[in-house]
Amino acid sequence: MKVRFVVPVVLAACFSHLALAETIFPAVDCVIVPSKTVDISAAVSGVIKTLYAERSGVVRNGELLAELDSRVEQANVELSRVRAAMSAEISAEEVNLKYDRLQSRRVNDLNQKSLTSVQNKDEAARLEKVTYWRLKQAKDTLRTRQLELARAMAQLEETKVYSTLDGVVAQVYKTEGEYIEDQPVMRLVQLNPLHIEAVLPMEHYGQVQKNMLGGVFSELDPNDELQAKVIIIDPIGDTASGTFGVRLTIDNPENKIPAGMKCVLKLNSSMPDQTVEEQSSTEIVSAPLPAVNIQAIEKEPKYSAAQSKLLSQEKLPVANNLVPQNEPTVVSALPVTADALQRYSFGPFKDESILLNAGELLTKHGYVFSRRVEDSSVIKGYLVLLAEGYEQSKRQLMMEFGQRGVSGMMILPRRSYNGRLSFGAYNGPEMANNRQESLTQKGIRSEVITRRKGKAIFWLDVDAIAESRVTAILDQITDVYN
Repeated sequence: MKVRFVVPVVLAACFSHLALAETIFPAVDCVIVPSKTVDISAAVSGVIKTLYAERSGVVRNGELLAELDSRVEQANVELSRVRAAMSAEISAEEVNLKYDRLQSRRVNDLNQKSLTSVQNKDEAARLEKVTYWRLKQAKDTLRTRQLELARAMAQLEETKVYSTLDGVVAQVYKTEGEYIEDQPVMRLVQLNPLHIEAVLPMEHYGQVQKNMLGGVFSELDPNDELQAKVIIIDPIGDTASGTFGVRLTIDNPENKIPAGMKCVLKLNSSMPDQTVEEQSSTEIVSAPLPAVNIQAIEKEPKYSAAQSKLLSQEKLPVANNLVPQNEPTVVSALPVTADALQRYSFGPFKDESILLNAGELLTKHGYVFSRRVEDSSVIKGYLVLLAEGYEQSKRQLMMEFGQRGVSGMMILPRRSYNGRLSFGAYNGPEMANNRQESLTQKGIRSEVITRRKGKAIFWLDVDAIAESRVTAILDQITDVYN
């Protein structure tokens, strides 16, 4: 492997005291629970006719889950519908009113010519008013029948049980044919987002803030760190145990994280709206170095595999020369003497706690370093989403697409993908493209979205370190890392 030797003109490093001053919270036990748990039942008593959902089934908000025997309610609806359509009485009274008004005008004309008595005039006026109020009564009766129809339909609707959230059926308490009165039929849980319940010692009360981030390690996969955010801090502690409760939330869009697990929580003092610098911005401290020539030589690796994973002779701009990131070369200073100073990067470290321990070790050896954070992301999967431009509501589109034979649809939460209609999540692009093609054949426009998971990796950059000391320091950092 070719090694490029570059002489640094300026030593740049300033240890971030802020990082060491951050509050170190202890790792505590926690539990992952659903964000919502609802026991649902019908609004009226009756015999269960049909159950449309089973345990572990995925349900959507507004989906029909169960239906009671509603033959009586359906009969009342049909009766009320017929009564609400009875308008013959109104038509008859309108004909009578038209005739009585014409008759009243005729009598008035005759009375003005003194050809009829005042009694006949008053009688004609009375008949006109009576017919008017009969017509008004017929209209009120029709309006009352329409309201009775609405009430009958509402009573019929009360025999049906609908989901109140997007989630999963955790338990089915009743079966078809059972009579229920005030007992729940099913228990629903919402698994996106999930809640993390934990308790912390009272000595940390006031240090925990809302929106603070924390790493969650579940018993299912203790090596995978999940990022959660603090949403609730109990204002009252527990006197007996000297602790207070904290609740965090974690997104779970595909329900891949099961609820009801034990976990370990490690809070940190960072907030989600804080940005980490791609490269450390540190105070420049000048220090002269002996002048050397720049040249390239062949060099054999001198470090073990474990050490090489934690060491990189820095690929940073030196003397205003930037080494391309895609070039597999190593940059260091060509030693003029037997122990010249060189620039190295130690890492990557998987979390800040290990980075801080390694930083303390370098400080004990008298080296000044700077911390660098890089963002990396990996593809988690692919989503097939409905294309923009449809004017109908999401519910109407789901009904329309269902009639075309499309299944597996769901409306995503607004905070993820703006509440768009999803046709499924897939691990590979081929399956997602096949799904998109099948939708296109049904006349449905869609698009494939790549889902990524971001992760921060940490480095320690040392601008001046003797090459003869690197191996010893690597051994100690490797012990810290392991």
